Amino acid sequence: MMDPQERRKQMARILVGLSQLYGRNMNMGTISFFVDVIDPVLTFEEFSHAAMKWQEKNRAFPMPADLIQLIKPPVEEKDDAQIVVNKIVEAINTLGHTWTQWIPKERYIGGSWESDARARLGELGFHVVKAWGGWSVIHNSLYSAGEETVWRAQLRDFVQTQVRLARAGRLDHLPGIPEPLRVTDRGARSPERIEAMRLIEGLKG
Repeated sequence: MMDPQERRKQMARILVGLSQLYGRNMNMGTISFFVDVIDPVLTFEEFSHAAMKWQEKNRAFPMPADLIQLIKPPVEEKDDAQIVVNKIVEAINTLGHTWTQWIPKERYIGGSWESDARARLGELGFHVVKAWGGWSVIHNSLYSAGEETVWRAQLRDFVQTQVRLARAGRLDHLPGIPEPLRVTDRGARSPERIEAMRLIEGLKG
């Protein structure tokens, strides 16, 4: 197996070759920067494959993100959101309303509900449950919504907002996150979505 220093040298050689092929003048500082960005994300084999793949179809010199995305395409917000929704629904169906009330505490992964939720739902899923109003609220909202597909769509939309906030590093900077769904007293107690526009507006600052 190639040691880290040798791997970086080989990556640098490939970058020099690419720069010569595309007529791009790169100094050692720029090459080192490219390697610093790519090395933690791609193996040498993945990087070498990406460089060859790029040459086959592109006439412009690649940036580090271009090469990385050839091997690891970015995940869409809706895909991230659907994963979180699925985990929450699975937890509702399998763990039930009393998930936060288990005794003894040793039954939880990590010894507490918070650590158990993070392990099962992921950090983003745990945050979504808290932002929704807590486990009891999100659990009950599914059964009071009436139409599960509508509830799933509303939750997915809400999670996508949280994904954008997470990517912007703003999850911990917006107090008072509203619940996206509530059951009203009007009509047949149909679900009414509370728009999370304040969250979206927070991203524009």
